[in-house]
Amino acid sequence: HSHGSNSSGSQDRIEYGALLRADLIAANYTVIEVAPTSLKLHATGKGNAEKAGVVSAMSRLRAEPFRTDDEAAAYALLRMAVQFAGWETPRNKIQQDSINKLIAGPPPRKTKGRQK
Repeated sequence: HSHGSNSSGSQDRIEYGALLRADLIAANYTVIEVAPTSLKLHATGKGNAEKAGVVSAMSRLRAEPFRTDDEAAAYALLRMAVQFAGWETPRNKIQQDSINKLIAGPPPRKTKGRQK
């Protein structure tokens, strides 16, 4: 799931996304959040790439153009999932590093207050 979007209609998608994640977790599926910069980095090699760059990179990989940036982003997430599952080898060091970060999981949260 890619999060952090602020486009029109994103509130409905956010609420649907929360329900979907809750259902998946309840069904014992693993849910991994992928930040937009991580997705762009994995897809293009640049974490600050424009959406058009993701569309271009994913269209080249698929050998067929995508109609929308949402389709291209979904395909990029699919490629990450396939690599995360071990069904495909990452194509370069940047992709390998991003998959390794997914495998490692999120960093521990900092807590306020005294450390014991």
